[in-house]
Amino acid sequence: MTAYAENYCALALCILTNMVPEQAFRRAGCESPETKTQQRKRETAEMLDLRRKGFTYEQIGQLYGVRQETVWKRLKKYQEVKAFE
Repeated sequence: MTAYAENYCALALCILTNMVPEQAFRRAGCESPETKTQQRKRETAEMLDLRRKGFTYEQIGQLYGVRQETVWKRLKKYQEVKAFE
């Protein structure tokens, strides 16, 4: 089943049964979609991996459609948070 089909199936379950989206996605047999926060954390971890592999901030920014300054700030904040964990 494609992602679109899973989404439509979950939507139909929500409408017809008054389920919340998380329940509908589980019932449809698929994972619930990634939240913005989860996506940002995953992308930042990927950016850090690319940086460790030698990519420049500019190259990483081009891959993710953001400015190189944004990449630098996200990686700096990510590393600061990880230092306190």
